Amino acid sequence: FSGTFTFTAGTVDFGTSSVTFSGSGITWTAGTLTVGTSTIKFTATQTIPAGFITALGSFYNLTLGTSGTTYTLGSNLTVTGTLQLSTLHTQTITINGYTIYAQGNITMPRNRNNISGTTVLEINGTGAQTLEFTATGVEVNTIALDTVINKSTGTLTIVNKGVFSGTFTFTAG
Repeated sequence: FSGTFTFTAGTVDFGTSSVTFSGSGITWTAGTLTVGTSTIKFTATQTIPAGFITALGSFYNLTLGTSGTTYTLGSNLTVTGTLQLSTLHTQTITINGYTIYAQGNITMPRNRNNISGTTVLEINGTGAQTLEFTATGVEVNTIALDTVINKSTGTLTIVNKGVFSGTFTFTAG
């Protein structure tokens, strides 16, 4: 969707699709969204409204990426599949508001990315999870969000070089 995504009523089933929101925003009034095993990508500065997040219930795969973008969350957001932070090399992305609950794997697929903002990243899946910093040589990726590890079961494996420059809290796991 390259313009404003306006949803006022009805049902949308994303199924197994890959849906990209590259426009100026989302206007949400009412309706039902089914996430299925879809991948939802935001590639432009967006406010993601609470109603949109609530209607989805959770995201399966979510990508937040494109340098210089700012995402503002309208409420807490849960990702049950893969959370991908950035899509290209050397990106600065800001995520503000509420908490992202990552219950699957988290990836930063390119070098020299910086993810910052006021959002808290809570890694709380019940199974094995991987946080993959894809960095080579002397390059690193940075998560400047406050990060909480809160796993009642399962193991979090951190792969490659990365920096946590926000507050890092280990609660359980």
